[in-house]
Amino acid sequence: MAHGVAFIGLGTMGQRMAGYMGRHAGFRVLVAWDPNPDQVRKFQTICPEARIAGSAAEAIRDDRIDSVYIACPPFHHKQHAETAIAAGKAVFCEKPLGVDIAESRKLVDLVERKGIKNAINFSHAGRASTRLVEQKIKSGEIGTVYGATILHDLPEWPADWQKGIAWLGCRDQGGFVRENLSHYIYLSRRLLGPPKIVFCRIDYPADGVGAETAIMAELDCGGVPVRILGSVGGKSTSKGEFILRGEQRSYRFHTWSMLDECVGDKWTDALPHIADTYADQFQRQLDDLADLIEGRASPIPGFRDALAVQEVIEEMLRV
Repeated sequence: MAHGVAFIGLGTMGQRMAGYMGRHAGFRVLVAWDPNPDQVRKFQTICPEARIAGSAAEAIRDDRIDSVYIACPPFHHKQHAETAIAAGKAVFCEKPLGVDIAESRKLVDLVERKGIKNAINFSHAGRASTRLVEQKIKSGEIGTVYGATILHDLPEWPADWQKGIAWLGCRDQGGFVRENLSHYIYLSRRLLGPPKIVFCRIDYPADGVGAETAIMAELDCGGVPVRILGSVGGKSTSKGEFILRGEQRSYRFHTWSMLDECVGDKWTDALPHIADTYADQFQRQLDDLADLIEGRASPIPGFRDALAVQEVIEEMLRV
């Protein structure tokens, strides 16, 4: 039986998730809300049968809804999550959980105290790549893990596909560290252990408003060094990589959903059996979400996992 879902926020991620969730047998996108009429019109081409509510609260409280997907700017995550919790609906939220640590801690306490099913959209969580490398570490096939390197190079921020989303370029709730690097902090934590900041340097524009333009940092994740180098600007193509260096074999996560393996002296595709790793990621993640809602064991990260990542991210941004 498909679960009825309410969408709060119909920007880039909302539109993308609507497409994949609309094709998943476990979910039906029934109602949505966004204050931007242009985003609403785009959404209606993807989910023409969904009702557009007059407010977020109205969408969340619809009797047909089992789960609420929150994809609005981070400042509003807590407000809409609290409405969903009060209505007894499962909550699936975009990362970051928030930008205020104290408020996020209260939200985690609330959702757990009320016993509400909760999940966060960390893209690496459901990927075949993550599960494969996790298994290789646990089995000992990698051997000693020497370290990991996160490389994140962006010609501009917000990226070209994020044009018009003003908050992404602002220091108070946007920036590529929160939006992009948080996925790799989650991955580091899951594969290697809880991150502790050894060193961090952040560069900001002089206007006092714009988001960070560069980061150089080192984390200690369960005794394994994770080094981060990220920047914005200049003539280049976007690059996002997580390279895990092992004694027997190494792995390179890249292009958001692809995985390469190095056993000898060259990289090869570690997932040749998956034709479309990006679509596969969404399918697996939504399978995990359905398992969570239906009370089965699920590896999907929850609000407490998101809080742990947020605490690291916000500490780095304060340095």
